Amino acid sequence: MVSVIRLVWLPRLSAILFLALCSACVHVEQDLVLRADGRGSLNVVYGVKDQDVKRMRVMLEQVAALHPGVARADVAWLTSFDEEAIRQEWAQNAGPGVHLTGVRTELDQGWRFARVAVRFDTLQQLLDCGMIPHMQMVLSRGPQGQYGFQQSIDGRAWSRFLPERLDWSNLQPLAGLMMRDFEAIFRVEVPGPIRRSNADRVEGRRAIWELRGDQSDLMARLQYVDLRILFDGRDLKLAEAAMGN
Repeated sequence: MVSVIRLVWLPRLSAILFLALCSACVHVEQDLVLRADGRGSLNVVYGVKDQDVKRMRVMLEQVAALHPGVARADVAWLTSFDEEAIRQEWAQNAGPGVHLTGVRTELDQGWRFARVAVRFDTLQQLLDCGMIPHMQMVLSRGPQGQYGFQQSIDGRAWSRFLPERLDWSNLQPLAGLMMRDFEAIFRVEVPGPIRRSNADRVEGRRAIWELRGDQSDLMARLQYVDLRILFDGRDLKLAEAAMGN
């Protein structure tokens, strides 16, 4: 799996999904923890098969040359495994109240991995720090004291980079072959009992979503990733947070 030069790859999931369509070799994990005192942590793993890294770099460079919306930095963070580069990018972009606590890259059983750990004093500080673009995240309080959490990523944004006459509608029959090694796992832990969610499963106060290459509805789920949790917060005083505030 790969490294990131603009820390959080998961918010850039739309780009990773596009790479998965072309290479079938991407693995992503996100672990977000929200605590009762408002603090939290975010751990991210991003990986690509080592044999595919060079091919992905060439493909991305071609896309970047044709489409101004793809920056050279995007090519670098998807195909580089330089721990120091990750730390330098963090130092240039991170804001107050958000702390990089760990960076590790490794080659394991034919996969390249990058692992990044972050802790934050408030969720809003994490959203404001500039290190997690290309997604939406909201934490809001309801009238009965419940909290709603939502994280969404629009995978359709990168459909314009697919080859001519290839779009989401006709990718479904190819999904089993093209994305056999694709896997994205999202875990979100909240400080109150979960009342409702659209997760694949719930373990205590942690909701888990899994997107895998062997799922028959994978293409539909990748078009718009939407994670939702409603949890009990009557004894909590968490500050609301939203991207763009």
